[in-house]
Amino acid sequence: MRGGYKLATQKRRFILGAVCGLVLALPSIGFADWWLVWDPAVGSVEGYKVYYGTSYNNLTKSIKVGNVTEYNLNKLPLKENVQYFITVSAFNAVMESDPAAPVAFTPEDSTPPSPPTGFKATALP
Repeated sequence: MRGGYKLATQKRRFILGAVCGLVLALPSIGFADWWLVWDPAVGSVEGYKVYYGTSYNNLTKSIKVGNVTEYNLNKLPLKENVQYFITVSAFNAVMESDPAAPVAFTPEDSTPPSPPTGFKATALP
């Protein structure tokens, strides 16, 4: 997929939909490492920036991820069950590319339940 971007888990991938070259993939069950994966940009590239935020038109945070074509989204300080919009741009010493159209991503609840309480061993009649 030339110039395409996708959001994927480290294990199984299930494609949910595509918008403007961005593909969102979801895991089948359970907690997973989420990865943003993209094809290399054409031209002289020094690195990539991942932008993210809770509003499609206002991605207020960014991080330079180096000259790589994937980034583990679990490294970002994202809150569980909050929808974020995420995109990627390429940069070099001269300028930065336009970002791809953002994809929506909601980190799953990864908090395990508390242990059971109030149990005891008892003889049943």
